[in-house]
Amino acid sequence: MALVCDGPTHLLRTPSAIDDMPVAYEFDDHVILLRLVGKYTTSDLKSLLLDALDDARLPERPVLLFDLRESQSLQDRTADEVRDMGRFLASQGRRFGNRLAMVTAGDLAFGLMRLGAVTAETGGLAAEVFRDMGAAKEWLKH
Repeated sequence: MALVCDGPTHLLRTPSAIDDMPVAYEFDDHVILLRLVGKYTTSDLKSLLLDALDDARLPERPVLLFDLRESQSLQDRTADEVRDMGRFLASQGRRFGNRLAMVTAGDLAFGLMRLGAVTAETGGLAAEVFRDMGAAKEWLKH
């Protein structure tokens, strides 16, 4: 079930996230920012991205930014799930300029997202993983 709020942020509440903060997207200039907090499934993430890409307010020439710093789901992901997400992102890449930045906290999350980035890159995306939000946003500008 999607919950629509006043302003540019959309929330997606899922059964796995009822007691946690929801996953959400917002638009920041030309950036589609997906905030992933707490527990969520890869299906939740795919649905959220498709909702953002279908949003009438989608900016021209968008790029994609995942904020995974407060995710509690990454430690539960298998390598196959991470690669599958990378392929899914690559399949949608033309809709967000084939540019993806991911911001993580912790070594495990960083390593898993590097695996996802490499998979997405084989599908045509330019993808990078960062520990700093400012550096990620700067990279997306170029």
